[in-house]
Amino acid sequence: MLDCHPEKAREKVSRLLASHEKNVYTIEKKGVKKLIYQFSWYENGEYRGIVELSLELPTEMPHFNRD
Repeated sequence: MLDCHPEKAREKVSRLLASHEKNVYTIEKKGVKKLIYQFSWYENGEYRGIVELSLELPTEMPHFNRD
């Protein structure tokens, strides 16, 4: 996974691997918006690494406030 990222991102991913925290943010690249969600993966209670989901977000997407 580290080879897929530039140096600055590799540093962040290395910190996530050590801390088991999640990292969530959005990006826009070539006019396409994405949600990036990086989180710890556990199997049978044992830490196994991190998962990174990259989900394309429609430019117009409904938002519902459920308060």
